[in-house]
Amino acid sequence: METPSASDLVRVWELGRDRPSWFRGLLILAPAFPERSFNQLAQMTVGQRNICLWRLRERLFGADLTAVVHCPACGRPSEFAARIDEICPHQVPAWDAPALGDLRVAVEGESIGFRPPTSEDLAAVEGAAGMVTLSPALAERLIDPAATVDAAQSPRVIEAVIEATYASDPQIAMLLDLECVECGETWSAPLDCVGFLWTEIGNLAQRLLDEVHMLASAYGWPEAHILAMSAVRRGFYVERTAR
Repeated sequence: METPSASDLVRVWELGRDRPSWFRGLLILAPAFPERSFNQLAQMTVGQRNICLWRLRERLFGADLTAVVHCPACGRPSEFAARIDEICPHQVPAWDAPALGDLRVAVEGESIGFRPPTSEDLAAVEGAAGMVTLSPALAERLIDPAATVDAAQSPRVIEAVIEATYASDPQIAMLLDLECVECGETWSAPLDCVGFLWTEIGNLAQRLLDEVHMLASAYGWPEAHILAMSAVRRGFYVERTAR
């Protein structure tokens, strides 16, 4: 996995501003895996994708992350802090490794085979949805075609496949256990890997473009020249320009 450049991140933000979450997740990974096509990235399981995103986030912004959450009871904001390794202890998976093997769940007297979801599945079913939600329509795509039609469409089978899919890979969707520092309320909240990283990339990209505007106006340098500078050198010129 490679670390995207400043120019890569600006381009990712530009291309993904009006795109759905599943597309943004792959767009972020594209410059980190230049040897892989977009279609190949889309065939990764959602869990594998999220592992890669968290490891990439660590490279771009460090191992510590913070977020502000609001208590559902009193509405007071609280700051949540964690380290990447606490959220995702896994390393980038090998490309030739099997996804998660042959997954099966026993329900209604039948052993139902299913597979983990991919971004292709999200694109086909979830559309512009943000968080990964294993809906009945998505679960039906994951069930082995060899299962009987009645079993594949049974609400009990669908529910069992959804539960087993979440259990098979915690990185597909993550819930955080939170506690309000003001009133002591405890609750669980989803952590949207793509949304969290997208916000950070968007903030960085806009700051970089502000610096491009400032330095291009002051020195006449082209955007590519400015973005190719190291953050230290670019910051030096920005500081001098602002005096």
